[in-house]
Order: sequence, then structure tokens, then C-alpha cells
Amino acid sequence: VQAAIGLEALGLLDNWTATTQRHARQLGATLAGSPGGQTPVVPDDCEHVSYQYCVGVPDRADVIRHAIRRGVDVETLHVDVCTRLSLFGPPRWCASADRAAQAVQLRVYESLTDEQISRVARVVVEALTSESPTAAPSGAPSLPGSRS
Repeated sequence: VQAAIGLEALGLLDNWTATTQRHARQLGATLAGSPGGQTPVVPDDCEHVSYQYCVGVPDRADVIRHAIRRGVDVETLHVDVCTRLSLFGPPRWCASADRAAQAVQLRVYESLTDEQISRVARVVVEALTSESPTAAPSGAPSLPGSRS
């Protein structure tokens, strides 16, 4: 059954990929130039399909708090950095580990609407430009999968 579902889904893959790429470009265009936000760079001769859109931020906890209070679910980076795994000996400093600790991931999957992606981007820009997070506005709409 899983194989049949997977084979049928292959016919939708190009559309899903194109929509996900469009969502990532939309986030990048809105977040470009935000104070402290670092967006991914895709070289001109390359394509990228984002599972989630990763943004480096100066204060991850503030961005997450600000977004969640507005009904936008923001994830943290789920990456184990090798230099911090006991398998490789005592933990040691690594620039990539520090950068991973300041990253948030935004959803870009195909079933989100362009309006929802725009809202996510606006909320993150707002979080990057505000002095401190504030309470969510009353009646703030939620996205699918958002925490309440």
C-alpha cells in the first residue's frame, strides 16, 4: 500500500517541488535586509528544495516566542553537530554549532498558501525589528500545525 501511494505521489512531485521553491523565494524576498536575519543563498546555477527554510537570527528564543504568540509555529534546527557528540571525544567549540544554535526553521511545504507564507515572513521580520516580544494580538489567525 505504501509503495502504491508513493508511486502515485511521484506524479505530484514536480508541482510540490515548484511550490516549495516558490515559498522559499517568497520568504527570502521578504526577509532580505531584515536586521540580523541571515537567509540561505542559492547560487545562480543551482536549485534548492527546502524541507524547511532556515534563517539565522540574533536571538532565537525571542523570535520563537514572538512568532508563537502570533500563531506562527517556528522550529529550531534539529542537527547534532559532530564536535559535540560524545562519540568524537570531549565536546569542543565549533562555529557551525554556534550558528546552528541561532537558527530557526520556517515551514515552506506545498500545502501552505502564498498568504500564509507572507504572514510567516511578516511575523519573523516583525520579530527581528522589535525591541522585545509582545503579547499576541487578539484574534490572531493560526496556521495549520501551529501551536495554540
